[in-house]
Amino acid sequence: MKKNKILFLCSNMQIGGFQKSLINLLEYIDYDKFDVDLLLVDTTGIYMKFINKNVNILNFKDVSSYFLSYKESFKQLIHERKYILALKRTVNLILSIINKGYGAIYMSRQIPIINKKYDVSIDYCGQYLNYYMIDKVDAKKKITYFHNDYSKWDYYYSADKIYYDKDNYIITVSQNCVDALKCYFPQYKNKILCIENIITKKTIDLFNKKVLDSKMLNKIQNKKVIVTVGRVCLDKGIDLAIECAKNLKKESLNFIWIWVGPGEIQKYHDRVIEYNLEQEFIFTGGQINPYAYMQVADIVVHPARFEGKAVAVEESLVMNLPIIVTDYSSANDQIENNITGFIVPFDKDMICNKINLLFSSHNEIEKIKSNQKRYCKGNSNEIKKLYSLLSQEDDMN
Repeated sequence: MKKNKILFLCSNMQIGGFQKSLINLLEYIDYDKFDVDLLLVDTTGIYMKFINKNVNILNFKDVSSYFLSYKESFKQLIHERKYILALKRTVNLILSIINKGYGAIYMSRQIPIINKKYDVSIDYCGQYLNYYMIDKVDAKKKITYFHNDYSKWDYYYSADKIYYDKDNYIITVSQNCVDALKCYFPQYKNKILCIENIITKKTIDLFNKKVLDSKMLNKIQNKKVIVTVGRVCLDKGIDLAIECAKNLKKESLNFIWIWVGPGEIQKYHDRVIEYNLEQEFIFTGGQINPYAYMQVADIVVHPARFEGKAVAVEESLVMNLPIIVTDYSSANDQIENNITGFIVPFDKDMICNKINLLFSSHNEIEKIKSNQKRYCKGNSNEIKKLYSLLSQEDDMN
């Protein structure tokens, strides 16, 4: 039987939600039916080893330095004596300052052409990889993903409105995100669809191979454990989490708050020191296996300002962990309030009140866990939605 040829495109395999989402998706592809290539512009990420072994990885090492942050990219390209690329990267920066969309189009043109034909190509990142896919990939059908709420991330609108016209489908990860895309691109409403991030016990077990070391176990001993998984940045609400920890300490709660993820750690660690929270608020940095921390959590808190559909939240539900999230726009797509978790305003007092309520009510925690076991069993069937798009012959343009 002839296999359909699929190309996935992704920027890198660094720690991040969409990278893990792609790894999870690739675990559920039927490799008896599909030959799968994965184009990565950067193959140095620590998630590389988790990519399914049936996937053929393509990369362009000669230009990979171009796609780092400008400062790192320029330094590395000069070191590699790729002076023309370094000049182009500077032009790219200037264009991006003027218009992010046109800067991303310019960036896409630095990726070499793949001399291969595909039945389907799937850009899993959006923006410059979508522009590259449309302009340079030879595929019968082209699908692009957008993993966030477009109303909070419309920086590339000037380019997206041009290139979305040429995609067969535009996929996002929650109904709220579908609604946002349709608001910005009503002319493409018939090809904007929702396919959720695939998260199951199987995909969690893929990463969850180790337990915490003795040093961390000693730190959490006899304490209430709060865990947050996400990048250390304002978008994820790190500032709010530290303010909450400050309040909880004033209330004499015996707790430890563990923030798992990379980002602006030094900046916010200084605030932790300022508030005298060194024993109560711990940064782990980026972790391949955040589940070792999650599985010792009494409560997971996700204090984000905005999300598409947070992978960490979905994982908490599948792991049956009591969870508090702020009321970002897609929160109701993930949590049934007071049933599978709690949605609270983006307010430190409201979060602290809910934390204290849960720590003082064993019955409330058990109720949430019981509901999660009943309703949150994973969503491997989402792969069928993608298969449906792959098999359709009609052109949505």
